Amino acid sequence: MYPELFRIGDFPITAYGLWLAGGMLIALYAASRLATRDGLPRDRIYDLGLWTLLGGLLGSKILMFFVDPNVSLFSFAATTCCRAVSTATCAAASCCWVCARLF
Repeated sequence: MYPELFRIGDFPITAYGLWLAGGMLIALYAASRLATRDGLPRDRIYDLGLWTLLGGLLGSKILMFFVDPNVSLFSFAATTCCRAVSTATCAAASCCWVCARLF
């Protein structure tokens, strides 16, 4: 698996970010279908999914700084990892917005 699939300008699109966004979209789709069946509004599920994604990504980064002694705040490795996370966050947020508009 290639860590960087392609670039849009200077912004790399990573495999990790695309898989994370794809998994989040599939989970949101399944959750929205189940919520509709139970009579819950889809907008609340999309909001919950976005906050869950952001909380999970933020929590994993905080845990990484506590657990891994070799990670510094401004190292190149941390910025590379943050690019993958930002790719996933941007992709998931834009897809949530599109799904909210379509459904």
